[in-house]
Amino acid sequence: MDWTPDYQAIATWTAAIGFLVGIFRLLYETKRARLTHSADTILKLVDAFDSMQDIRSRAASSIAKKKYSGAAEDILDFFERVAMLVNRKALDTEMTWDMFSYWMNRYWYLCKDYIKGKQESDSSLWEHYSRLIKAFATIDERKHGGRKHGDDSDKEELSRFLEEESNRTRQTPHNKRHHGARTSAEAKLKQGSRT
Repeated sequence: MDWTPDYQAIATWTAAIGFLVGIFRLLYETKRARLTHSADTILKLVDAFDSMQDIRSRAASSIAKKKYSGAAEDILDFFERVAMLVNRKALDTEMTWDMFSYWMNRYWYLCKDYIKGKQESDSSLWEHYSRLIKAFATIDERKHGGRKHGDDSDKEELSRFLEEESNRTRQTPHNKRHHGARTSAEAKLKQGSRT
């Protein structure tokens, strides 16, 4: 029996494999570009949050007095915008957790009764922020072996946090708790641009 190669079948299979490789490469490049964009946006948000030193100080002072000034709402609104970007998949959830959970969780616990009261008349207020806090709790449990890392609702911790925020100056570093987080996000950004 004489075997002759079917060149048309070989060409078809080669084209199909090439097409699949192209699709996988496109998906990979899209994911990498999204991650790079997310890291860049996170770093810009960190800079924006760092520039809010005075607002954060006034917000913490008013929250400590249970007054919830416009500054407190400015902080909640900032976190709502961050959370909306996460919920719309413009930002990576875990990267956002790494860079902002320290502040977002604590402000949430400090303001949760105020937030719930405001949401009774307008359920859309801080709805993305509310959803992201739940996602952060899931990440926190996963990252810390099924147990919660610290207790963001601990009164002593919240009191210390309010004092720290109330005494903010323009030179206060962004990430005291996650001192390597910004470096980590910058490394992810650089890694994404190299590959």
